[in-house]
Amino acid sequence: MPREAKLFASSSGSVVRGYLKFRANITPRWIRNARTSRKRVEPEIVRSLRMLGDLKKNRPRARSAIEHAGKALRAVLNRWEIAYSKENFIAAYVFFWSCSGMVLRIYRWTAAAGV
Repeated sequence: MPREAKLFASSSGSVVRGYLKFRANITPRWIRNARTSRKRVEPEIVRSLRMLGDLKKNRPRARSAIEHAGKALRAVLNRWEIAYSKENFIAAYVFFWSCSGMVLRIYRWTAAAGV
């Protein structure tokens, strides 16, 4: 069973808030998992888009079916968007993490140089 994205939820998707709450190294596995989580939804999006397009083309008067297919497509797109947000959250967090070490090194270098 996959773990819940508690850091993403508790920081409301904000990288800065997440960085301030959790200062630990993000493993590359987390980044890969976030990407595969998003990529796993994409075939379902294609199926939903095709189904909606076929309904509109072949059965233009089936309003209920078209409306239901549109809602299903929106639900799938919403799941994809959340997965995309989580992937970007983790990538930005890793960027902040790597920059924080760089800023610390620059600070130490300028302090040692007396600048």
